Amino acid sequence: MKHPQTDDSRLIIDTSRLDAEGEHLEGEVECVNVSEEFVKSFGGLRYSLEAQVFGTELLLRGHLEQDFDLVCSRCGKDFDDTIKVEDFTSSFEIKEDSSEIDVTDDIRDALLLELPSYPRCSEDCQGLERTEEMPKDDRWSALDSLKSVLFAALAFTAFSSVSAEPAPNAAMMRRIQEGVEIIGIVHWGLNTFTDKEWGFGDEKPEWLNPDAFSADQIVGACRDGGIQGLVVVAKHHDGFCLWPTKTTTHNISKSPFRGGKGDYVGEMNAACRKLGVKFGVYCSPWDRNNAAYASEEYVKTYHAQVEELNDGRYGEIFEMWFDGANGGNGWYGGAAGPKGERRKIPEGYYRFDELFPKVRSLQPNVTFFGMGGEFAWPGNEQGFVDPVASPSDEKMFRMWEADFPLRPGWFYHEKERGKVRHGAYLMKLYLSSVGNGGIMNIGIAPDRHGRLDVEDVKALKDFKTLKDAFFANEVNGKEKMFNVVVERRNHRKYIHILSEPMTLRWSRTFKGGEEDVKRYLVDRKLLDLIMGATASSGETDTAKWMTGQ
Repeated sequence: MKHPQTDDSRLIIDTSRLDAEGEHLEGEVECVNVSEEFVKSFGGLRYSLEAQVFGTELLLRGHLEQDFDLVCSRCGKDFDDTIKVEDFTSSFEIKEDSSEIDVTDDIRDALLLELPSYPRCSEDCQGLERTEEMPKDDRWSALDSLKSVLFAALAFTAFSSVSAEPAPNAAMMRRIQEGVEIIGIVHWGLNTFTDKEWGFGDEKPEWLNPDAFSADQIVGACRDGGIQGLVVVAKHHDGFCLWPTKTTTHNISKSPFRGGKGDYVGEMNAACRKLGVKFGVYCSPWDRNNAAYASEEYVKTYHAQVEELNDGRYGEIFEMWFDGANGGNGWYGGAAGPKGERRKIPEGYYRFDELFPKVRSLQPNVTFFGMGGEFAWPGNEQGFVDPVASPSDEKMFRMWEADFPLRPGWFYHEKERGKVRHGAYLMKLYLSSVGNGGIMNIGIAPDRHGRLDVEDVKALKDFKTLKDAFFANEVNGKEKMFNVVVERRNHRKYIHILSEPMTLRWSRTFKGGEEDVKRYLVDRKLLDLIMGATASSGETDTAKWMTGQ
């Protein structure tokens, strides 16, 4: 979008930077300071005008202020007046053949609605009362009779030209169409029992001994919290495999879990199938237990582990998760003594370029996180996605996947009780991840009993309650107030929160009900609760809102 132009008293916004289909404008926010010359040509108006593009719709919203030199309709006395329009709004449909939009009439109409029909210098004026309404043309001419011209600024969201992204592949398109936007990643294993985040690799399998493990309870709490898919950590960096693999003896069959015949991955998979939650797996490339790590022998072992998890024994896998933690110190079979040793790996060591096609042949609908897959890490574990930067390149369409732990750590630690991220903050992270065009991934940490703690269960349930309330009041029609706009653009969702509610009553061309743009009126108290939430603020405010206190 180019800078606004003027021609006498006309304000024109150039929309020539449409994409190839004429559907939307893309780019980043910029601010434009309008010169004094520009202000003079437009009647000396003081205003702040914001323009945003939602799909094929250009929304204008502004604060206008105008000084008038008027004559009292009763006594004929000259007097000054200032008209303020705080919630000027307008909407335009950007058509394929549209290169510019003239917004003069809409700004004019906004001011005319506020200009008094019977201007008078005071309430007790004894002059003759004017009996007919001032014609609109006369009212507009008053705009040209200013005593002074002040500097004004025009701030608007301008969208710069960007190269077109490639289309999503078949697996990614299916994922998008299914609408899976909130997922979880479940960390449970030996680290849960050793109170560590990263095991060293020398942990003993017999330490895995929960007394009340329930996959149904864990998955059910996640489902009730709005989570649509779970990625289960089948092997973390400690190398302990939570399924009875043939690739290493360092696996769950050597633990007392289910009398040595257990399969944690299998039980989590069965619970997901039963409760309607999609199932995915994480298998750490780094293995601090395996003595062959950093050699070619280990790469073969790792590929075999990933293939086992995807060979159909656990049904369809919706996402396969990989991270970049690797190549550091570890126990590695005790070869270097109790302090371990550091092993470096060369670039391309894991041969993901070979592994991904193997997995895809077993799981045609799988999507990959990390290592050049369909989902990319946004560069933080705080749940925030940059709404402007795209993870795609010229070869592959990608989306950001914002992962963050529900607790301070990824694994359960008793010392972190009372530090669970509460429902309002989770909703804030939803807006900053899904609402910025990405995917939300919540870290789930079952406890040593093998269940999700009551604090975690409540936080997830509150999140679902707040999210349902947030989108409960969808708005249709020009006269209805709204303060949230949800836009779908280029297969991504963007959620825009307006500072104040507005309507589309001044629109001449807007056609409501577009598939890719929806509007909602969200309770102001709920918005304030969510936008003011912090990771450390606790759940008090959430509870107050939910109970109506």
